Amino acid sequence: MSLQGGVDGDVLVYRAGFAAETSRYKITNANYGKEYLFGTKGEAKQGVIDLGWEGRTDIVRQVAPEPLENCLHTVKLQLNKIKEATGLDEMIVYLSGSDNYRLQRATLLPYKGNRALPQQRLDWIAEGKWLYYLEHAKFSGRGRPFHYNDIKRYLTEQWNAVSCDRYEADDALAMAQTALGDEHIICTIDKDLKQIVGNFYDFTKDEFDSVDPLTAHMNLQHQRLTGDMCDCIYGIKGMGPAKSKKVLEGLPEDLMDEAILLEYQDWFDRIKHDEKYAKKKMPMDDYLVENYTATEYMDEVTDLVRLIRNEAEYDAMMLKIKKEVVK
Repeated sequence: MSLQGGVDGDVLVYRAGFAAETSRYKITNANYGKEYLFGTKGEAKQGVIDLGWEGRTDIVRQVAPEPLENCLHTVKLQLNKIKEATGLDEMIVYLSGSDNYRLQRATLLPYKGNRALPQQRLDWIAEGKWLYYLEHAKFSGRGRPFHYNDIKRYLTEQWNAVSCDRYEADDALAMAQTALGDEHIICTIDKDLKQIVGNFYDFTKDEFDSVDPLTAHMNLQHQRLTGDMCDCIYGIKGMGPAKSKKVLEGLPEDLMDEAILLEYQDWFDRIKHDEKYAKKKMPMDDYLVENYTATEYMDEVTDLVRLIRNEAEYDAMMLKIKKEVVK
């Protein structure tokens, strides 16, 4: 039996890219006409406090990259390590392309909007998308590594990486694993892929794992409750892994949809009527309950966190999105 390995190229791009650069954070304030540099954003924020600056202070991240060849050598070493550790007969690197159906399916928050480039945010505003969120949210995060485009080009030209332009690399990995079963192994550090049955290799920890059907199913159900704010998918506020486990523990599969919906309905009720909850509302909470039903938003979160398993599921999702737009 031959073994094919699907490598999460997005992880390689970001890990190797960020490892090959040093960040500094510059603070400036027009009222004082001075600027200071700090090693971390936390130190920069503390520096503002220590200086006693009043008025608007800007914190700007500056990047000092290492030479590109050093970065690409790290990528090469990682890929060779994967192939040697797994004994693959064939290795396919998957990269997320420019298009992703989740950007169409996401209506409350922009999918991965917390990682979007400034120009992307301007484009969304010009198109009238996610305006409430864009006006109220504070963006953080590092964006893309300095060598982002060069790493992707290297993976494409030297390792025949596959660019996924209709969905993400994660979906392509899920589709390959679903189709090939034990003849395939997913090489990633991303826990989100553990909603897929099959074999896994974590190339940072050098650890192998296997996910059975029940575990994969439960991992998805937990994400339906918690969302994933790393990807700007809200979920239920205050619903973490421990609480979601308590909600679903011991439930038969045919009652899980109802249990999850009840949690969304309870959350919507708290936003509307609970005075204690009012103190910890997120900016978009009132907007959410005024423009969605609990069922509508639960369905959106489910569609955003669930990975596509085959082309038929992708086609069904696109049809659903078209119907949502018409509605």
